[in-house]
Amino acid sequence: MVDEPVITPSAARAKRAYIIRYAGMIIIGILSNLPYWVAYSNSQVVTTHFDKEGHIGAVSWAIVFLSVYATLFNAFLTSKNVSYTFRTILNGSFMIIGLIGAAFAPNFWVAICFIAFAGVSSDFGEAVMLGYAASFNDQSLLNAWGIGCGFSGLIGGIYSLICQKFTISYFWTFISVSPIGVIFPVIFVTMLKMPKEQSLLNSKEIASIESMPSYEHIEEDVPFCSCSNWKKSFRFIINNIVMFSFQYVALEGLTDCSMTKQEKINEPYIFGYYSLSYEFGQFIAKFLTKWLTLDKLEIAIVLGAIDFAIMLAEAITHFFPHIYLCIPLFFIGVLGSISYMSIFDVIMRVPNTTYKEREIITNYTSVFIGGSIQIASLIILVMQNTFLKKQCIK
Repeated sequence: MVDEPVITPSAARAKRAYIIRYAGMIIIGILSNLPYWVAYSNSQVVTTHFDKEGHIGAVSWAIVFLSVYATLFNAFLTSKNVSYTFRTILNGSFMIIGLIGAAFAPNFWVAICFIAFAGVSSDFGEAVMLGYAASFNDQSLLNAWGIGCGFSGLIGGIYSLICQKFTISYFWTFISVSPIGVIFPVIFVTMLKMPKEQSLLNSKEIASIESMPSYEHIEEDVPFCSCSNWKKSFRFIINNIVMFSFQYVALEGLTDCSMTKQEKINEPYIFGYYSLSYEFGQFIAKFLTKWLTLDKLEIAIVLGAIDFAIMLAEAITHFFPHIYLCIPLFFIGVLGSISYMSIFDVIMRVPNTTYKEREIITNYTSVFIGGSIQIASLIILVMQNTFLKKQCIK
């Protein structure tokens, strides 16, 4: 007869703490990205509200304008061992400033200035939390973050579609989500900020918790700018630039060009369906991260290029009803999510690196997410006012 393993009170407490932390990471993933997706899903609403046809690229550009600086700033804070609690409070402040400022904005240009703060909260929050997961070498936290991000896009898309379908005003669309800025740091402090001996407990260690040795979290002095770490980041940076450019030119530019001006005014929810299709694809892929992550990151790039080519051909020739764009948008959402999660999964397994070095590499890679979306926004502005002007401004 085999004796049942005895679970000590300390083991039970540690397991309960791990479950709370996992759930907290999902909630943080939702909250961190929600202002971003509300702004993106309503980018056409912003241009229509201020009568700025052909400027949707300016909205998407504003959302990521500060992202490079925010991610570099987080990398700097990481190198100085600044607490995660302080960084989450700072991020919540960005959310509040951005959402309330955008709601009260008197004109288009003031609106996009504040939208930039709403956008930077996503990038800064993402860099902070991905670094948090990487520093503890816990794959399950990365999975939880991915699930939260997937839910965030879905919730943001549904929320925006409801606002567009029931003609909820521009003001209330933005002001209603501003309390997230307060909730975000509260969730981190209450669910993710664990005592040091618990913070090193990851999902694999739960199974052998009885024999887990006592650790102290070791602070490492890692330089903010390291040629070695930049070199290790290069592959991940290139993959991010290409894949995010495909996604956001398709999501913002090509879908906007598929709609007439009258449809944008009378049926803005069509754009909401587009956004929701993309975000649903993101959600499905992130929910299935465990089975969909790739070591060969270039596979997602090739498939994404094919999907993008189909959407570009449709924008130029309109060879099928534009509502069917929901299908390639769903798939590019799936591929984008697979690429994103695979990159950070591979980073966590970069050989000959310490926890802090992987955290720095994560930050270097995250910097170029915003940069790639800025490139996509510039492409959108150029194409909507040059070779696709006839299709986009009509």
